[in-house]
Amino acid sequence: MLPRRSLCTVLFASLAIACGGAQREPTSAANAADEPSSFDHKVPYELGDVEFASGDAIQIDEIRGDRDTFEVGGTYEVVGHYRLHTKDEASLLLSVTVNNPPPDDKGSPADPRSKLQVKRGEGDFKLVIRLEQPGNLHVTYYAENHPFGGVYFGSGPWLLRKKSWSYLAEAERTRGIAAVTQSSLR
Repeated sequence: MLPRRSLCTVLFASLAIACGGAQREPTSAANAADEPSSFDHKVPYELGDVEFASGDAIQIDEIRGDRDTFEVGGTYEVVGHYRLHTKDEASLLLSVTVNNPPPDDKGSPADPRSKLQVKRGEGDFKLVIRLEQPGNLHVTYYAENHPFGGVYFGSGPWLLRKKSWSYLAEAERTRGIAAVTQSSLR
């Protein structure tokens, strides 16, 4: 069971989860070779929308930054714990969903410190992001380039309290399309 830090930082998709002897994975930050931290400020945050399949969880324990609030140009380190139960492996990605990007915006290349490959089980993570544009911060599970669960967090305009889509419904829809496509190829 994940340690209980506070009511707002512990996320569970279900209360009864069979772990099956899961092992902890190493912490990331592109698994930053113990680079010195410039994250002198503890950044206050709230949790927003949360969605996981039964057995998966992402817990955010602390956010530190080179500034004391979320703002464009700031760099932030998100530290937490994950439990992956529904897939053999996945990527954990810290990113920003940009609100109303310009039509010609191709996005910024992902910082390698913002992504961590994880295997079924539990582990700690440390992910880093530089905020290039305003938007909604989240840590999300990805497998085969599709999201399948995550947590939004932030404060003020950086926080998405309720999203208008479902990771799980999208995964089911995608699976259904793949099944139809495969059966039509036979």
